[in-house]
Amino acid sequence: MFQNTITMDYKICIPTFNRPKILRERTVDLLRRTNGYFLLHKVILFFENEEQVSLYLDAFEDEWWKKWISSRKVITNTEGIGAKRNFIRRYAKDEKLVNVFCIDDDIDEFYFFENPVFS
Repeated sequence: MFQNTITMDYKICIPTFNRPKILRERTVDLLRRTNGYFLLHKVILFFENEEQVSLYLDAFEDEWWKKWISSRKVITNTEGIGAKRNFIRRYAKDEKLVNVFCIDDDIDEFYFFENPVFS
């Protein structure tokens, strides 16, 4: 199901706002559960401002979390999810990112359909 992600050049872009616990307990946990198919070092976190980064850094005590947040952050200086998603599109283009997955900060499952039926 994730067969090409091991060798694929990709980034996972996650806009987030005021939800450090949800990000960690849902989305980060989900990425960990894919058994290496989606790697946490491929994640880029998009924060509105430095205050948001501080909120996320202070949410948990462990050093892994603090290092991970610090090494994954991009400040957008935007307000609202629409502006943040537009920023991510421009960022991906400017940085020449090839394969970009943009996911929310509150997902807890991936679903795959081999033969989806649309009516």
